[in-house]
Amino acid sequence: MARECIFCGSAPCSREHAWPRWILDAYATPPCVLVTRGSSRPYQSDSIEVVLNRVCEACNGGWMSDLESAAKPVVWRMIQGEAVTLSEADQRVVASWGCKTAMVFEHTLPVSPYWRTDEREAFRTSPRCPPGDTTILTAAYTGRSLAAIRGGAGGVGGLSSGKTTAPGTRASICIGQLLLQVASNRYTELTGRACLMWPPPFARKADQIWPVVHASFQWPPAAPMSDAEAQAFMSGWGTDGVA
Repeated sequence: MARECIFCGSAPCSREHAWPRWILDAYATPPCVLVTRGSSRPYQSDSIEVVLNRVCEACNGGWMSDLESAAKPVVWRMIQGEAVTLSEADQRVVASWGCKTAMVFEHTLPVSPYWRTDEREAFRTSPRCPPGDTTILTAAYTGRSLAAIRGGAGGVGGLSSGKTTAPGTRASICIGQLLLQVASNRYTELTGRACLMWPPPFARKADQIWPVVHASFQWPPAAPMSDAEAQAFMSGWGTDGVA
């Protein structure tokens, strides 16, 4: 049975690169990188390419291509560590690119996906608006890793009981000097109450780009994250991807 597209449910699906083609072309001959897949031991690789067969040609060549084209001018400068002033429009497109990347990457990891079919479908029809109770942070990274991803489904628990009360996720994406974290949960949806979540370690070195809170701000932050700080920031629910 052909696999259905994770965004629209169509079949068949085409080969889709989790890291977009324009990033892979830029790092066609990257330095040797460390790769971990789920619980496997880390191994050396000369490529950051990750391919999945869960996106149809219409999505891949349509709204996803449009989003990549809109995000590339800003995202590439951030990957390179260049100074850029992020307007509200820039923050929206970078946040949307990060959300799309997180949605794609969680289907390459040996963990259950967090995003529901209806959430991915809604994002497909409104790709400049990350769904639900989603918060997206951006930080700068100056460590040794070229590309890394963490993600997968987790849970939100009450402060008193500690029991899981709602599904959640904290997906982190690192490429070059750009670090994005996409956090979402369904606590408010299921309980009707506000969800107070502890910020990740070293969140003071990150800026929120979704929901937009700054009319504009200068990136990168004055204090980028080191290897140890980035690992702590990215730690949370899910498993490792490409590191």
